[in-house]
Amino acid sequence: MNSKLLRCAVCNHEIEVVDHDASRVYRCQKCSGILLVPGVSTRRRVPAGTRFGRFQLINVLARGARATVYRALDTEKLRLVALKQFGGPEFSDAATVMEWVEGVRPVTGFDHASLVRVFDVGLEDGAAFLTMTLVEGAPLHRVAQTTGLALFPLLTALRDVAQAVGYLHGRGYSHGRIRADHVLLGDGGAAMLASVDGANPRGAAADDLQALGRMLYEAVVRQPADAAVRPHDLGIEMQKDLEYLVVRAARCEYPRAQDLAADIDRYLCGRPLVRDSLWRRWLGG
Repeated sequence: MNSKLLRCAVCNHEIEVVDHDASRVYRCQKCSGILLVPGVSTRRRVPAGTRFGRFQLINVLARGARATVYRALDTEKLRLVALKQFGGPEFSDAATVMEWVEGVRPVTGFDHASLVRVFDVGLEDGAAFLTMTLVEGAPLHRVAQTTGLALFPLLTALRDVAQAVGYLHGRGYSHGRIRADHVLLGDGGAAMLASVDGANPRGAAADDLQALGRMLYEAVVRQPADAAVRPHDLGIEMQKDLEYLVVRAARCEYPRAQDLAADIDRYLCGRPLVRDSLWRRWLGG
C-alpha cells in the first residue's frame, strides 16, 4: 500500500492519501487547492542513462531552457518514447507545476495520425514530465534547408499538418505554436505536428490558420509571407492554382484548417480548385 502525506499548497492543510497515484491531481477538501508532497522540489532533472520512474533514459534528443527531451524506454509497455522533462524557472513553483499537469492531461486522449501523441503527463520524484510518440526524423525546415524537398512531398506534409490542426480545432483546442520546426518528418516521410502539450482550449483558431498560411507560403514561395505578395509579382512563375492556394492561405482566406487541407489535396490530385469571382479576376481567368 502506497500511503502519502500531502499538504495543500494554499492553506497548508495536511491529509494522508491511501494508494497514492503520482500522476493524479489531488484537491484540498477545505479550499480546493492542490495537494502536494511536502518538501518536493520541482527543479530536479535526471541525467541520461538513469532510471526515471518506469522509464529508462537512453540519450538526450534535445535540450532547451525549460525542458530536456530524452529517448526513453517505457519498461512497463515495452515501447520507445520521447520523454520531455521540465525544469525551467516557471517550473520552480510546485502549485504552478501541478496546475500545468492538470491542464495538459486532456490532450493525452488526442489521437491523430499526424499529431505527435502525448501518452503520459505527471510528476516523478518532483520532476514534471510527459511522454510522447518518438519520431525518428528531423524538423521540416531542416530537411528543406539541407537536402531539399520536392513540391509534392512538401505539400503532402503540409496537408497532413492542416488535417491535424483541424482535428485539434474540432475538439475545441488550438495549437498556438505552429511553425516549421514543430513539424517533424519521419524516416518514411510522414509529417507529424509536435508540441501538442501546449494546445489550449482558450486559444484562437485564427492564429493557427495564420501560422499555417505563413508556413505554406514561405515553404513553397521561399519568400517572407508578411505581405503575401503574388509569386508572379516577385518574378516567380508557378501554376495559377498553386499560386491561388498559397496566397489565399497566407491571407487567412480559409475559414477552417480542413478547408485548407482539402484544397491542398485537390491540387495534389490534379483536381481544379473552386475559385470565386474575386479570385478569378485576381488571377486573370
